[in-house]
Amino acid sequence: NVMGTLSLLQAARVCWDGDWAGKLFYHISTDEVYGALQFDGTLFTETTKYDPHSPYSASKASSDHFVRAFHDTYGLPTIVTNCSNNYGPYQFPEKLIPLFINNIRHGKPLPVYGRGENVRDWLYVEDHARAIDVIFHNGRVADTYNIGGFNEWKNIDLIKVIVRTVDRLLGNPEGTSEKLITYVTDRAGHDLRYAIDSTKLKNELGWEPSLQFEEGIEKTVRWYLDNQEWLDNVTSGEYEKYYEKMTGIGNGIVPCMTDGDKRGPDGPPLLHAGLFGMLCVCPEKLGGDKRAEPPVGCGESGGEAEHGKSLFPNCGVACEGTVRLPTEFSVRLMSCRGLILLWNHADSGRFGGQFDDVYRQSFPNWTKG
Repeated sequence: NVMGTLSLLQAARVCWDGDWAGKLFYHISTDEVYGALQFDGTLFTETTKYDPHSPYSASKASSDHFVRAFHDTYGLPTIVTNCSNNYGPYQFPEKLIPLFINNIRHGKPLPVYGRGENVRDWLYVEDHARAIDVIFHNGRVADTYNIGGFNEWKNIDLIKVIVRTVDRLLGNPEGTSEKLITYVTDRAGHDLRYAIDSTKLKNELGWEPSLQFEEGIEKTVRWYLDNQEWLDNVTSGEYEKYYEKMTGIGNGIVPCMTDGDKRGPDGPPLLHAGLFGMLCVCPEKLGGDKRAEPPVGCGESGGEAEHGKSLFPNCGVACEGTVRLPTEFSVRLMSCRGLILLWNHADSGRFGGQFDDVYRQSFPNWTKG
């Protein structure tokens, strides 16, 4: 949120080079930057003081500040909009509404944070798109517009609406899936209530939501039930494969294997093969302070590095192919000079000793942990 937005701002400033005619940097933000509301009927307006409570919302607030600063400092034509929770077709199924529709389909638990008392303002995605279009063409440069649905729901009440709608459309007896509701520990920094006042947008530019919530939910549930192949492809791992192919970043994938692919009981553990095989860029080959991108694959990164050779001469690892790490681990190569390897695991009793033993072969100063 922070560096990505800053990079785009710098690119726009350099590209447009002071010729602002017909140009606009439109920045879409969130209502989370405003903090949390009490149950007193108040709403977030465009003049509400920023008060983010989580690292995520703090990063979004930071990006908003950078956008406004680039207008004030360089004259970059900018607009910021802050919207409430969106819902509708093609939403990634980690989000509440598509997640619950999919879980009901498969009879899986419906996890509810705390007691489900958190309140959100919900906006159908096509209404948000219409608002963006109106603001993009008619909004005032350097201004801010809130986009909301005037549509507050407690999470638990929203979930029950989803359950009733999905059950009805699937032909289940009413209330069939309510037994799937499972209360889980509330997440840290979970603000109690958000609610957007979009009166300014309505009065100045004539925009208002087109759908009542029940109508929008019906439309949304029908879309996911009619497009189960799309939903299944996203949740089956096909999306991860696509993302991995396009970005080189995999979930538990590293780009190397042991020399000779020694994966049998007499060979080195698969986990070690992955970790050491991943470190196949030699900083001394790059020279001095020169940096290289973290390796995406053994034949693709840092052309001056000697691929196929391990950074650690004692481990005998060559870079050829792919291994999958256990899901408990997250490994990243952060730097080529003074290598930093970040890893974490959920079960130190299972893997910790192996890590310590192997690392001591290559890092004299390795300490447990």
